[in-house]
Amino acid sequence: MLASQRKSLIIELIKKNQFISVAELSQQLNASEATIRRDLTSLELAGKLERTHGGATSIENIHHEEKMIEKQTLNIKEKLSIARRAFSLLKDYQTIILDAGSTTQLLARLIGESSLHLTVITNATSHFPELIMNPNVECYLVGGKIRSNTLACVGSLAISSMARFKADIAFLGVNGISIQGEFTTADVEESLMKRAMLDRASSVVVLSDHTKFNKQWLSVFANAHEIDLLICDQEGDSKFISDLQETTELSIDVVSYPS
Repeated sequence: MLASQRKSLIIELIKKNQFISVAELSQQLNASEATIRRDLTSLELAGKLERTHGGATSIENIHHEEKMIEKQTLNIKEKLSIARRAFSLLKDYQTIILDAGSTTQLLARLIGESSLHLTVITNATSHFPELIMNPNVECYLVGGKIRSNTLACVGSLAISSMARFKADIAFLGVNGISIQGEFTTADVEESLMKRAMLDRASSVVVLSDHTKFNKQWLSVFANAHEIDLLICDQEGDSKFISDLQETTELSIDVVSYPS
C-alpha cells in the first residue's frame, strides 16, 4: 500500500471512530507500529489529526465543544436516566461536590425537587437556581473566572476555594473517555478544577452519556483507577463498555431510560 493511500485510510478511520490507537491502525492497515507513528506525525503536522497518548484523535473532536445552552438540548432522556441513578446514591446529611455540565444540572434539579438534607459544593453558576429550590440544601458556590462554554467557575481562585472543603461524593462530568481509561475535557483550566474536586472527595462518580465514549479531548483530568463509578446510558457501545471494563477494571453502571 502506498503511503498516501495509508494516510487517507488513517484519516477515514479516525473520523469514523473519533479516537484510534496505534496498535489498532497497525492491525487494520497491515503496517508496522513504527510506520503508523510516522504517518500520524506527518498527518498531525499537516493539521489533519491530533496525536494523543497511544494513538490519535479527530481534529474536529479536539477543537469543537458545544456551549452549555446547546448541551442542555442534547440526549435529554439519556442524561435524565443517568442523573436519576446518581440521585439514588444520595443520603441525608451528605456533603457532595457537583461539577458543571448538563447532566449534573439535571442532578441538581432532582436535588432541588427533593427534600434531602445536603451540603452541596459546586462551581456551576447554572446549578445554583436549581439547588436553592430545596430549603434543606446548604449550597456553596465556588467562585472564580466564569468559562462561557460551560458556565463553570475555574482558575486559581476556584481551586484554592475548593481546597477548603471535604466531601463524601464528587459527581463529575466528562467530554471524552478513551479505551485506555483516560477521562478528558476540552479546557485545561476546567480540567484542573475537576482534578481539585476529585482530590477533595472520598468517592468519585463520573456521569457520561454514550456520545462521550471513545473520544479524547485536550486535557486529562483522571484515569480509570481514580474513578469509583461511571454511570452511563444503554445506548453506549456495548463493546466499548466491556473492553473498558476489561482494560481498566472500572466499575460501570449502565442505566435504562426513564419511563
